[in-house]
Amino acid sequence: MCLPAPLGGEKTGKNPTDRGKLGSKRHILVDGRGAPLAVVVSGAPAHDKTCAVQVLDSIVVPRPQTIYRVHHLCGDKAYDAADLRQAAAERQYQVHIGKRGIRVDEIPKEKHWLARRWVVERTLSWQNDFRSLRIRWAKNPDNWLAFIYLASALVLWQMAIKP
Repeated sequence: MCLPAPLGGEKTGKNPTDRGKLGSKRHILVDGRGAPLAVVVSGAPAHDKTCAVQVLDSIVVPRPQTIYRVHHLCGDKAYDAADLRQAAAERQYQVHIGKRGIRVDEIPKEKHWLARRWVVERTLSWQNDFRSLRIRWAKNPDNWLAFIYLASALVLWQMAIKP
């Protein structure tokens, strides 16, 4: 999600969708419920697939180590890259990423796995309820990342108390 960063600082860049103003991105990995597991901050012009491996490496909570549990990684067509697929396979993920140039109705039903982007968008929306995350006012990216971690902890706490 690309957000404005009017004060600039490290890890900002010219936002291609906002008339070249400075902006930052939050790259987030969530579980099936929308609980945030990993966050990475980058400049606005950074493509999502270039930061995806960093997100996979920055998981805060270790995955459960069970024999029968299969960990799935869902992504939309923007993440269709051979190096990302290889990096996810090395980390024991079963990858479900759409292929660019292939329509959804051309894929057989047994291989069809829709990207659940709304789960990620909902988590980003929950984090946007915190005013300091909606617009990046922190010049230091580490301070902004600390705010994101705090918001993620509060989102997890809210998920725990609400059934």
